[in-house]
Amino acid sequence: MKKSLIELYLKHEIFKISFDPPFTWSSGIKSPFYCDHRKILSHIELRDLCLKALINLIEKEFPTTKQIAAVATAGIPWGSIVADRMKLPLCYVRSKPKEHGLSKLIEGEFRTDLSTIIIEDLFSTGKSVIQAAHAIKNEFPDAIINGAAALFSYELRSEFESDPSLKKLSRSVLVANDILSFLEINTQLMVPYQSLFTLKV
Repeated sequence: MKKSLIELYLKHEIFKISFDPPFTWSSGIKSPFYCDHRKILSHIELRDLCLKALINLIEKEFPTTKQIAAVATAGIPWGSIVADRMKLPLCYVRSKPKEHGLSKLIEGEFRTDLSTIIIEDLFSTGKSVIQAAHAIKNEFPDAIINGAAALFSYELRSEFESDPSLKKLSRSVLVANDILSFLEINTQLMVPYQSLFTLKV
């Protein structure tokens, strides 16, 4: 399944590489690669394979999961479909409270008696997942958070830097090294980025 996923990531240009110039992420990080995960939703074969892989990951790594908490906004489509396929309750966590209505940060009915997995589309710095986990714990101190799951991880050395305990509980279907190894990228090209990423190519 992993090989098929990588091939489809490349076919549909989900994973892009550019050494000169590199990509600039929203965090300001300069990176030779970028994942355009929102495109996955438009490609049925890839979307279905991603869902199957993500569900398999959750069932294997987090078998006691009884509730899904998606991270807004990119994690919501994946959290929604996974919750539907697994027949689990769903809520989602905003980056900040609404400025109207009930001013909620956590949307949906969160149950503290159910073991919860946080779903994001990908891990970069891990900031969005950490914020979501802390938001849940702040509002529901007795919440049971098993960890976090995503489709992809850039394998930044600074990933989950501000919450190492959550890093140990986070799993992704693919990591950057999977794709770079598949492409047999020249290791010399990656030397300038060794301090940024955990690269094995």
